[in-house]
Amino acid sequence: MTSKLQVDNIEGRTTKGSMNITEGSTTTSIQKGLIKGFSVIFKQSDNSSGDTFNLSSVTDASTGKINYAHANPYISDDGYIAIPNDGNYGYTMIAPQDLTTTACSQFSFSTGDSLSDTVMAAAFGGDLA
Repeated sequence: MTSKLQVDNIEGRTTKGSMNITEGSTTTSIQKGLIKGFSVIFKQSDNSSGDTFNLSSVTDASTGKINYAHANPYISDDGYIAIPNDGNYGYTMIAPQDLTTTACSQFSFSTGDSLSDTVMAAAFGGDLA
């Protein structure tokens, strides 16, 4: 027989924002394991954006560069990770020095190492302020 849990809100009993899942002998904090923001797709060709979460804006900054503005800030500049993806066959990056608690920029390079407009996406994880 399967069980079904239906609730509107979940919070820790001892500490509101602290919940863990134990699998075998490993315990993981739910809050640490969640993606805290993402942009599924941003097309520089027409400045259109797909689904986003915890981003107040995604904008085309210049050739091969887009800016993300986080709706909720992270605890510190080095308190989160950005995982970029793009449609070029070169490489993409969000440099650690470009991370702030409220924003960051993603760059996409073509195979010839020059910035190039494309389709970009990113996911963000870490501790929110």
